[in-house]
Amino acid sequence: RDKDGVSAAVLFAELAASLRAANRTIWDELFRIYQRYGYCGSAQQSITRKGPEGARELAQMMATLRDTPPKKIADLAVLDTADYLTRSPGSDMLTFSLEGGHRVIARPSGTEPKAKIYFDVRVDLKDGQTLESAKAAAGALIEGLRADMLRLVGVSP
Repeated sequence: RDKDGVSAAVLFAELAASLRAANRTIWDELFRIYQRYGYCGSAQQSITRKGPEGARELAQMMATLRDTPPKKIADLAVLDTADYLTRSPGSDMLTFSLEGGHRVIARPSGTEPKAKIYFDVRVDLKDGQTLESAKAAAGALIEGLRADMLRLVGVSP
C-alpha cells in the first residue's frame, strides 16, 4: 500500500504487457536472465546456544573464524575475507568470497542467542541445461558449504 509497492506493480505490469506483445512470458524472461547471469541460490543456517556458556561459545566461534579464516570452504578457494568488525562503523560479521562467485557470511544475531551463516551461490546454465538441474546443482553446492562451515566452527549438523 505504499508508493514503492505501487510503482513496482506498475513496472511489473508494463513488463508483462511488453513480453505478452512479444508472445513471451515472465517465466521466459526470468529464464533468459538465468541464462545470461546464472541461477542464484541462497540459504541460511542458524546455530542456537542457550545461557552465558552458549554466548561464550558463539563468541568463540566468531573469534576462531576471525583468527584463523579458512583458506577453502567445501574445496572452493577463499579469495577474500572481509572482517566488518574492523570497519567504521564496526559490525561483528565476516564475509568469505569464494571462487566461482559464491560467498559465505557469518555473524551472531544481535537479538537472540544464535549465530547465523548465510550461503549465496551462483550456477551458470549451460546450453540445454534445465532450470531444475541448475537449482539442484545450487542446492548441492549450498549443502557442501553448509557441512564444511559447520565442521569449521565445530558444530554437528
